[in-house]
Amino acid sequence: MKLGLMWGYWGAGPPPDVIPVTQEAERLGFDSVWTAEAWGSDAFSPLAWIAGQTSTIKLGTGVVQLSARTPTATAMAAMTIDHISNGRFQLGLGVSGPQVVEGWYGMPFPKPLARTREYVSIIRDVLARQFRFRAIRVKQLRAESRRRNILHREWQAITASRSRSFIKLGIFSTRTIFRRTRSTRTSTALLSGSPSPP
Repeated sequence: MKLGLMWGYWGAGPPPDVIPVTQEAERLGFDSVWTAEAWGSDAFSPLAWIAGQTSTIKLGTGVVQLSARTPTATAMAAMTIDHISNGRFQLGLGVSGPQVVEGWYGMPFPKPLARTREYVSIIRDVLARQFRFRAIRVKQLRAESRRRNILHREWQAITASRSRSFIKLGIFSTRTIFRRTRSTRTSTALLSGSPSPP
């Protein structure tokens, strides 16, 4: 079993102990640290911050919202963090739901499965430095930066009811359930082995 630390996303500001708790998790042998995004902080920026303060723990997005960026913009951000972290980055993608997609990003929410297939396909093409024409009107899919190994570290966080469809993409699919901690003290307590605060 591998242990991961989930920070999720924040609204008013970052928890004050993000770096010390993550460093302690790394010292204790945690495999990975994860961020999310919805109404608040984005998923990529905190990982860049954490990458500069750690050396071995893997960095994952759980998850990046498809509607927040074009697939090429997501690929660029993924490659950048993978470079500055010396290959520790893991890309997690998710379609989210109508409330976030339509209410927060102001985007339509049609055919999430088909859109995810197209989105993942374009990201793979970008990382593989391939050139194709796509319905999303991305003409040039050749990235100047090379990061081949990231292709083997793509993740998708999806709901259980949709998992069978996503497996056809050839990417490891997993059902992920996240619960935000009541306070940052809970994370510290988990790492120290002491009981969680009430």
